[in-house]
Amino acid sequence: MKINNSIVLESAMNEVAASLSNGFHYIRDGMWWSLFDLDREEYGDDDPIEIEVDGEIKTLSALEIDKLILNKCEDLTVDIDKSIKSKNGMVLVLN
Repeated sequence: MKINNSIVLESAMNEVAASLSNGFHYIRDGMWWSLFDLDREEYGDDDPIEIEVDGEIKTLSALEIDKLILNKCEDLTVDIDKSIKSKNGMVLVLN
């Protein structure tokens, strides 16, 4: 067995992405609170919400935002995996 910070970070992101893709609402709701300081349960799946995505203002439904969060987590997981495989001891995540 082996454990270090980068392995824990990779594992945590994998678990978050898996939980979001499997519909665990408590993870989704927690992400909404953490990212937006909003209660996801106050929005219907089709409610339009204005959101800034990578510097661009968009109008997305709450369900589309849920999928965006999942996609961002999956992208981050790939970035972390690449950083860990570089074996230089650094994890660099860019916007």
